[in-house]
This record gives sequence, C-alpha cells and structure tokens, in this order.
Amino acid sequence: MTASCPELHFGRADSVSDQTSSQKYSVCLSKAKDLLKAAFDKEILRHSPFLLFTASNFLMYFWGDVPYLFANDFALERGVPDTQASFLISIIGIVNTVGQVIYGVIGDTSCNLTVVFGVSVVASGVVVVLLPFAESYWFMAVLCGLYGFFDAACYALITAILVSYVGLDKLAHAYGLVMMGKGLANLGGPPVAGKLSFFSSFEFVNVFSESLRYFTKDMWC
Repeated sequence: MTASCPELHFGRADSVSDQTSSQKYSVCLSKAKDLLKAAFDKEILRHSPFLLFTASNFLMYFWGDVPYLFANDFALERGVPDTQASFLISIIGIVNTVGQVIYGVIGDTSCNLTVVFGVSVVASGVVVVLLPFAESYWFMAVLCGLYGFFDAACYALITAILVSYVGLDKLAHAYGLVMMGKGLANLGGPPVAGKLSFFSSFEFVNVFSESLRYFTKDMWC
C-alpha cells in the first residue's frame, strides 16, 4: 500500500512526527511551569520581611561592585603607580576572604545577626565615602581593606538571616530568589556607575553609590 501510495505514507509519518513534537513541547512547558511554581514559592513571596530584605539586597548590590571597578582608576588619578593601584583590588579580595571566615564564626553565636549585618553595611559605606579624601597610597590600602572586611558580612551572614526569616525548609527557594536579585543588580549597577563617571568624578560616583547603599540598611535594619 505504501509503495502504491507513497504520499499517504509520508503524510502519516509527518502527522506522527507533529504529534510527538507537540507532546514534547507540552511536557517541557508543564515542567517549566512546575519549576517556576517551586522557585517562586507563594508563601515566601507573602513574607514581608523577606521581600524587604530581598529589595534592600538588590539596591545594595546594584552599587556594591563600584569600589571593585573604580578603586584602580581612582588610585591612578591620584598618581599611584599602576602596579600598586591594581593591588588595591587584591587587598579587597584577600581581606574579604578573611572577613567571611570571621563573620562565619560570628554567625554561629547568639548575637543579633540583623544588627551585625546592618552595622557592617553602614561601616562599608562610610569607608567608601572616606576614600575620595585619601591622598596617600597606604591610606587607600587601609580603606580598601576595611571595605573588603565589612563587605564580607553580605556574603557570610545572608544564609543565617534567611533561615531566621523563612525557616530551614524554605531556605533553598529564598536563597535562590535573593541570588537572582543580586545577579540582576550586578548586571545593571556597574554600567550605570560607569555612565555616571563620564559626567562626573569618581568621587561623586563613590559617594552617591554608597549613600544609596547606606539607605538600603534603613529599609530593614
């Protein structure tokens, strides 16, 4: 039959292929919907402290990478040699690593982690606001080190704070949403800061960004 009516044979094959593709699409779409429902847990999204914490982290990380991006250029403008200027970024990273260990130890104590987090955010903002007034390389290095240390709280304490907000069962979903917000903020913040630097000085960008960073502390602390 297929030899005498090849067009009928091919038509049936195409129909079966279309049905298979449609079924695969429906399965993928169903799995995607289930994944989104699991990720965007309604119970978490109704939790006001968590929403406020997530929004503040978004604003904070929108400007959080400004010191990393502009510390080198700022030092070069002050006449610091290129090798020493680039080492400022290493200072931030090295001290930040040590700070995460120290804040991790603090996180295991019974102190109020929200207060510790808020104080650390304020301290990191004050340090960056002072940076434009640094004339010597060593003063810049000390300020960059202090920024790296206080900024470590933003990494080490978030998990413990989220557990206190939503509980251990919802931690994975809550942490994923916070990380998504941080990622989107990191994508948008540096280009905006770079655009501002074309129309103003690095000092203005630093003070402006850290003023908003300080403001985010008041949203939830």
